Amino acid sequence: MELKLLQPAELELLEWALQNAGVFEGSKPVPISWDSTPGNWLVDTNRIFRGLIDFENMLWGVDVGHFSVLFEKYFIKDGRAKLAFFEGYGDEILIHKQIHIRICCIKLALGDLYWGTQNNMPKVIANGRKLLASLLKADNDK
Repeated sequence: MELKLLQPAELELLEWALQNAGVFEGSKPVPISWDSTPGNWLVDTNRIFRGLIDFENMLWGVDVGHFSVLFEKYFIKDGRAKLAFFEGYGDEILIHKQIHIRICCIKLALGDLYWGTQNNMPKVIANGRKLLASLLKADNDK
């Protein structure tokens, strides 16, 4: 059964990701959390990050794999949130791991499209499409 989930431009993103997947060669898996979002960050009264809570979504992955969730849920809507996050995290990772992050975002979006379609979840499908659209827009803005 052929689902035809992707529009032509989205298919080009998938092909780009497959062509560039070699950037992960030699990467060592690290513990990441798909739920590493502001609601699960422990920050003290001095605004210092102290830790994470809510570990049921922990897994082994690539070091920037969990960023894709932040791009999908927060950074699309608020560019200032992205700047603030990476100011604290270290914005050099946006330069050194730009391709890695982009591929992780494509992977998340494609998973949203497939899972949302299989489970009749229009909101999940919409989130995947929005993330892919933001990546395509970034390409066009260059």
